[in-house]
Amino acid sequence: MGHSLKLYKIFLMGFFYFITFMMYSQSGFQLEVESTAFVNGDDALPFWLQSNNYGRVGRQTNAYAVLAPSYDLYLNENSKFTFKSAFAYRDKFNEVGKAKDIFIDELYAQFASEYIIATIGVKHDELKYNGLASSNQSLLWSNNARSLPGIEIKTAKPVYFLFGGQLGFEALFSEYFLNDNRSTKDAHLHHKYLALVYKLSTISTLKLGMRHVAQYGGEPSDPNIDDQSIGFSEYIRVFFGRSGSDNSLPTDRENAIGNHIGSYEFSYNRKLRGEGEFEFFYNSIFEDGSGSAMKNFPDGRYGAFYDTGKSDKIINSFVYEFIYTKNQSQTAPHLWDNYFNNIIYTSGWTYQQNVIGVPFITSTYLSDYGGNYITVGNNRLIAHHLGIQGKLYFPYEFKLSYRRNYGFNRNTGYSRYEHYESNDERSLFKVQPEVVSTYFKVSLLRSFIDLDVIGAADFNKDSSSFGAALRIFYSIDNNN
Repeated sequence: MGHSLKLYKIFLMGFFYFITFMMYSQSGFQLEVESTAFVNGDDALPFWLQSNNYGRVGRQTNAYAVLAPSYDLYLNENSKFTFKSAFAYRDKFNEVGKAKDIFIDELYAQFASEYIIATIGVKHDELKYNGLASSNQSLLWSNNARSLPGIEIKTAKPVYFLFGGQLGFEALFSEYFLNDNRSTKDAHLHHKYLALVYKLSTISTLKLGMRHVAQYGGEPSDPNIDDQSIGFSEYIRVFFGRSGSDNSLPTDRENAIGNHIGSYEFSYNRKLRGEGEFEFFYNSIFEDGSGSAMKNFPDGRYGAFYDTGKSDKIINSFVYEFIYTKNQSQTAPHLWDNYFNNIIYTSGWTYQQNVIGVPFITSTYLSDYGGNYITVGNNRLIAHHLGIQGKLYFPYEFKLSYRRNYGFNRNTGYSRYEHYESNDERSLFKVQPEVVSTYFKVSLLRSFIDLDVIGAADFNKDSSSFGAALRIFYSIDNNN
């Protein structure tokens, strides 16, 4: 599997370079160059300087740069092919891993039509809520980690089919490789989403969906655990969240095969006069039957988003989120759902050292759990988050977050568990029990280049940390 992934990377890199440079002189070519430098007065960058940056920025990063050529090939007014390669460099990341790193930020081919979007490669998710939210589309999936290599097929917009075009659906199906340094080597990730969309009126819609992700397959680093053999019948069980077959591990025969996480996702959206909109949204979180039966209520994400549709107001848009993950079902035999962690896949819901979901749930290395591999170190919390975008003299973006962190509880047997504080001495990346995080970006220039100045700070009972950044962005767009 490792050899095939290397060949896959080499093929894609060669293919995209060929496409990009062959088409440079034709319409449809774009080139983006981005560079950011950081100044930090502490051991680690403040929370909002390192989080939700597509995994580009670590605790100790001083600078990074991205070079991203791409090409759009239009077939007609409703469909096109997009080819993009984006390569990133950073001088440092975290205390663990390479000091300097050059990596693939994006590398994909995409076909987009009026109803279907299909992608192969590594691609960032589209930003939702103007990038102001702590997570993105879902509590389970943010822009905090590097984008995963794989394939994705989804609807481009709701497809209405019943009751005179009032009831429709949205759907997504994707499969990814987890090809980082993790406890279970070469694991796979299955992801699907299905939502019913009801058009209440010409300006308001109601959406109710379910998101399901599952890690499966791979080679565990623990010699006491067999390889996770996955054939067609086992994959079907993964797809439907069923228990394992006779070929599966004993734990998978008792529960669902693989490591499963799900979310019920609800939203109400109303268009306002002009181009504005308001949206209320809710995401649950569950990892087993008790959670899917909502026995872990009120765990989840609750939020509201407002956008004026303007760009010259003091407040153009804002988002508020309340996130609660303390309950975790507390039902036998395993008292705690221990979100984003797993006894077999001990690197949990992480990729390239970052949590894939909401970044308030944090990753770490523990001296007595997970060995030399990343794991999740704080998943019981209460958080309030506010994001505002507007214009005073210059365009600005402001984020303010409050977190009460309670660490996590690792199940050790029937109704038994071990507690880890968020700042536990066994943890490499410690998080203080109570933290206020701020972020303020001012866009000084929007001309031949974009120039942003950013300041951020974390405050807790014992100390404070401050950081700043200067971001430069330049683009060439030859689309006609």
